Amino acid sequence: MTVPEPIHPGEHLAEILQELGITQYCLAKTIGVPQIRIQASSAAAARFRRTRRCASARPSG
Repeated sequence: MTVPEPIHPGEHLAEILQELGITQYCLAKTIGVPQIRIQASSAAAARFRRTRRCASARPSG
Protein backbone atom coordinates (compact mmCIF):
# COMPACT_ATOMS: atom_id res chain seq x y z
CA MET A 1 0.00 0.00 0.00
CA THR A 2 1.44 3.35 -1.00
CA VAL A 3 1.03 6.47 1.06
CA PRO A 4 -0.28 9.47 -0.88
CA GLU A 5 1.85 12.62 -1.09
CA PRO A 6 1.02 15.07 1.70
CA ILE A 7 -0.95 18.13 0.61
CA HIS A 8 -0.62 21.44 2.42
CA PRO A 9 -3.99 23.11 3.23
CA GLY A 10 -2.84 26.16 1.27
CA GLU A 11 -2.51 24.04 -1.87
CA HIS A 12 -6.03 22.75 -1.40
CA LEU A 13 -7.28 26.30 -0.85
CA ALA A 14 -5.58 27.50 -4.05
CA GLU A 15 -7.32 24.74 -6.03
CA ILE A 16 -10.70 25.71 -4.61
CA LEU A 17 -10.16 29.40 -5.34
CA GLN A 18 -9.21 28.58 -8.91
CA GLU A 19 -12.25 26.33 -9.39
CA LEU A 20 -14.56 29.03 -8.01
CA GLY A 21 -12.82 31.75 -10.00
CA ILE A 22 -12.36 34.04 -7.00
CA THR A 23 -9.34 35.83 -5.59
CA GLN A 24 -7.76 35.60 -2.16
CA TYR A 25 -9.04 39.13 -1.53
CA CYS A 26 -12.63 38.18 -2.40
CA LEU A 27 -12.50 35.13 -0.11
CA ALA A 28 -11.07 37.15 2.77
CA LYS A 29 -13.74 39.85 2.46
CA THR A 30 -16.53 37.29 2.16
CA ILE A 31 -15.54 35.36 5.29
CA GLY A 32 -14.48 38.46 7.22
CA VAL A 33 -10.80 37.77 7.82
CA PRO A 34 -7.75 39.86 6.96
CA GLN A 35 -6.40 39.12 3.48
CA ILE A 36 -2.97 38.45 4.98
CA ARG A 37 -4.35 35.31 6.63
CA ILE A 38 -5.26 33.83 3.25
CA GLN A 39 -1.96 34.97 1.72
CA ALA A 40 0.00 33.41 4.58
CA SER A 41 -1.58 30.03 3.91
CA SER A 42 -0.66 30.26 0.23
CA ALA A 43 2.91 31.31 1.06
CA ALA A 44 3.25 28.43 3.51
CA ALA A 45 2.04 26.04 0.82
CA ALA A 46 4.73 27.30 -1.55
CA ARG A 47 7.42 26.79 1.12
CA PHE A 48 6.04 23.30 1.76
CA ARG A 49 6.29 22.43 -1.96
CA ARG A 50 9.89 23.69 -2.16
CA THR A 51 10.88 21.73 0.95
CA ARG A 52 9.22 18.58 -0.36
CA ARG A 53 10.94 19.01 -3.74
CA CYS A 54 14.35 19.46 -2.10
CA ALA A 55 13.85 16.41 0.10
CA SER A 56 12.90 14.21 -2.87
CA ALA A 57 15.98 15.38 -4.81
CA ARG A 58 18.39 14.16 -2.10
CA PRO A 59 19.89 10.74 -2.73
CA SER A 60 18.73 8.13 -0.26
CA GLY A 61 21.17 5.93 1.51
